[in-house]
Amino acid sequence: TAVSNCPIQSGTIATREGLYFNPKRPGNGLASYSYGGGWYTADTERKPTWYQLAGGYVDNLLRMPLRGTFNSAAPGGVAVGLIERGSAWIARVDTALVLFAWQFDDGRSGAEIMSASLAPAPRPAVNRTETWFAQTQPGWGLAIESVLTGGQTLEAYGVFIYDNAGDPRWVLGTGNGSNGTAVQLSGFRPHCPGCPWLPNWTATQSPAGTLTPTFSCETGGTVNTAITLPGPLQGTWNRTNLPIVPVLPPAR
Repeated sequence: TAVSNCPIQSGTIATREGLYFNPKRPGNGLASYSYGGGWYTADTERKPTWYQLAGGYVDNLLRMPLRGTFNSAAPGGVAVGLIERGSAWIARVDTALVLFAWQFDDGRSGAEIMSASLAPAPRPAVNRTETWFAQTQPGWGLAIESVLTGGQTLEAYGVFIYDNAGDPRWVLGTGNGSNGTAVQLSGFRPHCPGCPWLPNWTATQSPAGTLTPTFSCETGGTVNTAITLPGPLQGTWNRTNLPIVPVLPPAR
């Protein structure tokens, strides 16, 4: 029987903001926020790449285009453009669990359960969990998650940048939340979406330089980067005292 409305209403699940991954298949993951975020993964050559995710949740499901990025002003400048590669969905399962599904326009598709990387740790008094970017250089940025562990602050950083050819690349690091302290960054060669998982992907970890954030408050600061992408990638990403802001004020 066709009906014009449904009296059953679904309750809103308040998913935890921050970084997500599949612990049974690490090497890919999400920087997941209320408006989307980013998918960090790899191409078929095991070179790290990322896609932009942006949309809005309706009934605990976020539907959005899967957008690739490129920097047409590389290597010296920043002029980032977008190209739609397919579609993606994030379905809230519970507070710290989501189902991420993707479909490329070339026919590749898949889905996996992802859990919050740093849950159920609480947030510290100074919380920077958000996507941060430079308003003067939009199209690249930082995904930050702040937690308390053992009474100490731990901050995880995903740094989404571009190589000398303008292709999107990412590096990771962790710090203790101290202002002006250099965070050591690493590059990796993980598996691509739908490719066989590489159980030794962490063995590909290579030094990638440093990130030095200095925050004036929860909604402002500056960043220094001295990043050199490890081979076979080629590229550097150097910034000095660049002002950055979060997309939204960090959520508790």
